[in-house]
Amino acid sequence: MVKKFRAERDPAGYNTTVIDMTEERQAGRMLEEIRTLPFLAEKRMVVVKHLLAAAGATPLLRYIAEALAAGQLPEQTILVFWEATDSFKGKEAKALFEKLIQEKFVYRFDPLTGRSLISWISDAVHAGGGAAANDAVQRLAAVAGGDLARVHTLIQQLIAYTKSSRRPIERADVEIFLDEKSDESIFALVDAIVEGRGKAAYEMIGEQERLGKDPLYIFAMLMRQFRIFLEMRDLLDREDGATSSDIAIRLGHHPFAVKKSLPTVKRYSFGALSRVYRDLLLIEEQVKTGRGQPDELLDVFVARRTLTP
Repeated sequence: MVKKFRAERDPAGYNTTVIDMTEERQAGRMLEEIRTLPFLAEKRMVVVKHLLAAAGATPLLRYIAEALAAGQLPEQTILVFWEATDSFKGKEAKALFEKLIQEKFVYRFDPLTGRSLISWISDAVHAGGGAAANDAVQRLAAVAGGDLARVHTLIQQLIAYTKSSRRPIERADVEIFLDEKSDESIFALVDAIVEGRGKAAYEMIGEQERLGKDPLYIFAMLMRQFRIFLEMRDLLDREDGATSSDIAIRLGHHPFAVKKSLPTVKRYSFGALSRVYRDLLLIEEQVKTGRGQPDELLDVFVARRTLTP
């Protein structure tokens, strides 16, 4: 509603105000904003958040109730009340709520669950110009917890992360952004592999498996990370001096992944990184053709992998 009002009536932003009543000393400001005349416009929009649940708001609640009953709220002000609940303790809050829900424009937004949530996630991915595998959508729905803002941010990050490779978002991609500690573990594992520290790499793989990450997941993370390494090394070879921010924008990768990768990428040549990536591609082929078990192939890879700068 705010976005539409600004686009149609207030492009300069002079007549749109959002007030959060959980913040201190907002009562006087709220009354002033409601009574203020529009500036070079016909209407003002004032959004008042958490009024009915705010502590010490009884006088304001009475004023709004009386003004509403008497039709004395300024006609030039579009007054929007936003509440995070429909259950209130105070008598005045309950009474005003009952009056407000009788108004002409009342909207209720229940938390999305089940198929509605899955549909919303799929639509958000497509709206952002991306695509997602079913298990990736299911994983996002499972961790939503009613926080659609967080899920929307994750979706935007995932779209940017997979943009350069022009492929759908996969569940393994989702896992990267769900748990920063998991991200740190993957980066530590990659460092151990590229530095030839086999014992440390085996210990980290074992820890990942104890956390429930299967060998295919670990392998997918390694593949993705070395692909990022190659893209970054190639860009640095062509444009010496590029910053992590430049690289993230140019390649469409998440800034966190680029920043963590940059020190490793700078230590190794494109050829050295390519040799590791070719080994990973060979493992992928062996797994897909049934010529080996992922956990065994991963162990062999770590055992023989000594990366030379």
